[in-house]
Amino acid sequence: MSDKFKSFLISFIYILILFGIDRITKIQILNILEEKDKVDIYINSFLSFYLVWNKGIGFGLFSFDGSIAYYLITFIIFVINGIIIYLVFIEKGIKVYFLLTILGGSLGNLFDR
Repeated sequence: MSDKFKSFLISFIYILILFGIDRITKIQILNILEEKDKVDIYINSFLSFYLVWNKGIGFGLFSFDGSIAYYLITFIIFVINGIIIYLVFIEKGIKVYFLLTILGGSLGNLFDR
């Protein structure tokens, strides 16, 4: 097995694991929502989680329903993901795993769109 193929395989598995974790946690949160009608997860006085529906990208920005802008932003996200994939192939070292982590989260959010 060549080094490039092995590197690609490790990267692909890493992204699949991150995507899987993203899906599992979101499904679990939705299951809690069905049971309790709200999701408030108290960890300690410093950290708590509350379910908030975000219809836009970050912090509710650009929340469009079915408009051309929604599809344009989705296309831009695809392009950015393509750039990240390109960077994964040209970078070396630990930076690759940071890029893969961003890509895994982005693919999870893109799946939710």
